[in-house]
Amino acid sequence: MANKRMLKKGITAVCGDIAGLCLFSESSEKLDPKAVTDIVLELAALQEDYIKKVSFSYDKTVKEFETKKDYNSAKKSYYKTAYNALISQLNEQLNEILKRVNALTSPNK
Repeated sequence: MANKRMLKKGITAVCGDIAGLCLFSESSEKLDPKAVTDIVLELAALQEDYIKKVSFSYDKTVKEFETKKDYNSAKKSYYKTAYNALISQLNEQLNEILKRVNALTSPNK
């Protein structure tokens, strides 16, 4: 992602799309409304949690480095590592939710 705002928009879009898929499937395939509601609520909580996690800051200052270039390089590396870990964790949790959605919508109930 290019910046925090784009990452937040991406999280919102993915969670919203999955929730929409659940609600559409519920109405068209007569799924268990309680299970669908639980999944949608879990997605909403996941979205809220990860949007909050996106906003963090680098804990070092320019004075702790020899040059501003070193500071910027370390800061960029820190954010890249942190955001990659955050995205990886989000993907794992979304995959678990998608497995539950697929289990609900599979014809072999």
